Amino acid sequence: MDDPWGLTGPEFMQLYWIAVAFAVVVVIVAKVRSRSVAQPQPGDRGDLSPYDLALLAAGPTRVEHTALAGLLAGGAVRVSRGGKISRTVGGPGPADPVQDFVYARFRKAGKLGPLGFANSPLGRQMIDTLDQRGFITSMHRAARLRRVHWLFLVIIGVGLARLVNGLQLERPIENLTVALFITLGIWIVCRIILGRARSKITARGREALDYHRTQSPRMAATGAMVGFAVLGPIALYGLTAFPDEELNEILAMNTASASASTSSSSDGGGCGSGCGSSCGSSSSSDSSSGGGGSSCSSGSSCGGGSSCGG
Repeated sequence: MDDPWGLTGPEFMQLYWIAVAFAVVVVIVAKVRSRSVAQPQPGDRGDLSPYDLALLAAGPTRVEHTALAGLLAGGAVRVSRGGKISRTVGGPGPADPVQDFVYARFRKAGKLGPLGFANSPLGRQMIDTLDQRGFITSMHRAARLRRVHWLFLVIIGVGLARLVNGLQLERPIENLTVALFITLGIWIVCRIILGRARSKITARGREALDYHRTQSPRMAATGAMVGFAVLGPIALYGLTAFPDEELNEILAMNTASASASTSSSSDGGGCGSGCGSSCGSSSSSDSSSGGGGSSCSSGSSCGGGSSCGG
């Protein structure tokens, strides 16, 4: 048979455009599925941990900050005025797996900043669980579905192989050349339609956030340094809700630049609305876990829920 691949030019073009149409349909289905919201299970009462709320409020970086607040409140770590994280000698260890992840990463990084919680096994499990419960649409599910656009690369590859074969046999290739350029344009449009893979909060997630924000004040009482009393406000409002004024200012100063580039799913950042504040005063500490009562300006470390200490 003289026709390359056993197909005439029109026959190949017909199959080519069928393949392109199929790829477009697959992309549309993937986009719809990436936005679909799971229905909660009958026994799901909507209970959320502080870390779940942090993820809903401002994404994975807020989860890291919430765990850091727990480590500070428990006395496991201290933070200096310059944002350096250090282990408290003789202090307790992390209280839960999220704190354990943050504790280990801060020991390596040494400073405030994104730690990659979203791509850790623990972070993936948390995101996917909230997705399955209908609080968010998972960035990981969206990333998996987004890969369907590579179908166009396969189609273009087949088209290029046919074009090279046509050149070798000195067959007309004008229609195929135009088709390849059109397919390239369709591929670009489909990639734009699929967008970036990110988690998005659902209506159920927004309702949960609104409810907890009405139930939890922006800043807990200074004496309430355990459990949801301290982690809840941090999860909902950021590190600037930490129940210690002087340490609050240090955290705000050092998380402002680190969190400015962090994308979020709700309230515009990973460190709450007080990101722009700074450590303007150098007043002495009223209570210290390490003693010494030195001021912020001395560069000493802070931790354990207290103000600055030596």
